[in-house]
Amino acid sequence: MPFTIPDNDEATYGPQSIWMQSDIDSIERGISGGGVLARADAYGNIPHYCRVTAHSPANMSVDVAAGNVLVSCKGTHREPLPYVFAATNVSINTADATYPRIDMLAISEIDGTIDYFSGTPAAQPKASTLTTDDVLLAMVYVPAACTAITAAMIVDKRIFTLARLISQPGWLFHGEMSKAFAELTNYAFITKVHIQVVEAFNSDGTDLLTVGYASDHDALVEALDVSTTGIKTPTYGVAMGWTGTVLHPTPPPCGLQELLIYYTPGGSAPTTGEVLVIVEYVPVFVTY
Repeated sequence: MPFTIPDNDEATYGPQSIWMQSDIDSIERGISGGGVLARADAYGNIPHYCRVTAHSPANMSVDVAAGNVLVSCKGTHREPLPYVFAATNVSINTADATYPRIDMLAISEIDGTIDYFSGTPAAQPKASTLTTDDVLLAMVYVPAACTAITAAMIVDKRIFTLARLISQPGWLFHGEMSKAFAELTNYAFITKVHIQVVEAFNSDGTDLLTVGYASDHDALVEALDVSTTGIKTPTYGVAMGWTGTVLHPTPPPCGLQELLIYYTPGGSAPTTGEVLVIVEYVPVFVTY
């Protein structure tokens, strides 16, 4: 589940039910646009993007699930920017022998990596201060003399920000070797590419289609057989699906990135062929 503060009769450890300054800071970060980028699945459920869980078998570490983080962009950027985050394991510092503490895990807005904040042991512990460059994921209560982190010690602090997806369609017909079909702003966050062959391409070999840019023809979709009709499952040229890919700018830093469909016949020129390509993306506008 997303951000929570357990009621005092539900918390395993008393301090887990107390509002911390970092809780408030995290909510403010979410209001400004920062948070875990989420999209409901076909059943209306939001998957466990960037969720922090106890490692199995239990030890002094936690697992952070893969996902995407929309950072609130301090400094010169005016709109939130996305980061793709890979699953990772994070070690928790050795517990104090006498007092408990509250640790925090967050994702840095600077480089999209995990920041681990080890709290100060105390009879009444509190979380560290959340820096202005972090998206909070979880707080971990570390009891005195603890030797293994359990699920009851972890409180979810993720703030979800829902993706504003735009779908951009493009068509390519037989006789066309390439076609530009979309212009996306730099830093646009591409989440998926859908491909449907409406009419099969009929050269006397294997007909291949790629999707990418002028400088990298298969950046988004690698060689895909379009010799038969139907909805295709592409092999992505970069991290795609809901792990997404970010269009990073090339000089000048502000502007548009043109997407193209490329077709390579397997032999003679085809006399039939029609394919629909749809790119899903989250628009992001950057001003320097």
